Amino acid sequence: MGAIFSAIGSVLPLFLLIGVGYFVYDRNWVGPEFSEDISKIILKISLPAATFVSVLKYLDLSAVDEIRRGAGYFLVSLILGYGVAVAIAYGMKIGKSKRALFVNSIVNTNMVFIGMPLQIAVLGEESFRHYLIIYVLGTFSIWCVGAIYIFMDAPKSYEDINLKEGGRVSGFSWRRLLPAPMVGFFAGVVVLAIGIKLPDFIGTTLDYLAAMVSPLSLIYIGLMLRKVGIKHLRIGWDVFMVILGRFLILPAITVLLLLIGPSLMGDLDPMMKDTLVLQAFAPTLSVLPILANESGTDVKYATTVVTLTTFLFALIIPVVVFFIS
Repeated sequence: MGAIFSAIGSVLPLFLLIGVGYFVYDRNWVGPEFSEDISKIILKISLPAATFVSVLKYLDLSAVDEIRRGAGYFLVSLILGYGVAVAIAYGMKIGKSKRALFVNSIVNTNMVFIGMPLQIAVLGEESFRHYLIIYVLGTFSIWCVGAIYIFMDAPKSYEDINLKEGGRVSGFSWRRLLPAPMVGFFAGVVVLAIGIKLPDFIGTTLDYLAAMVSPLSLIYIGLMLRKVGIKHLRIGWDVFMVILGRFLILPAITVLLLLIGPSLMGDLDPMMKDTLVLQAFAPTLSVLPILANESGTDVKYATTVVTLTTFLFALIIPVVVFFIS
């Protein structure tokens, strides 16, 4: 029961921070342009710092065999997840402004803001190296697959709007093949492999920047909720299928892999199995509305699926924890 209450307790602050964003926008303490500024700070400064710091703190290059097997399972689940999500998106004929968001909503999860505290609350600090294996691949999936898919799928009309307003053209560009968060990740791997010792003042600065990711992203969701209006959030078939995919289809794929995988990819230790199952239930990544805003796709839809999957996650997490226990 203690693990269940700890897991629930780790989710409640997320809703309070979303409420802060909603409140400050409702009181007109910030203007509409404030959300644009937040999204740029998160994507271009805080997230690269967060990935860099996480690599240095938690990645253990000595556990090569364990990393290889755990990564293999998670990588297969990602590939299958993308395949299923894309098939559903085209089968349902989801519009271009939502299609990439739909796929990302099902496949890519909130690994930092919910996955990390959930891992520690349920499985303890000793499980963190197992979590990091998933975190590394999940981060790569978000920024080198999911984000690029969103920008490639951006509607042409948004490019025209940006040109008319004198802004930059959105959509896909080759520079997006290596987004800022992944630059931070690869820089961290290089520093870790070489064994460079960063000065304390640099490490502290990066820690501060990394700590901004979670609160700013959640406040941003609150801002967008107030901006689009909660009463306008609708659970259509495209939202319902995200919920079904996120909390049923993807976890089922993970469990099935754990059942049939040992004969093909080798067995995993129990802690790694529990980590894979636990993280399979995490809600949709909270930076999705920011990516939607930057790409000119449907911010309202992205905000809806992030909010609903986070809320539903708070309801089902006791069941998940009980199942793992």
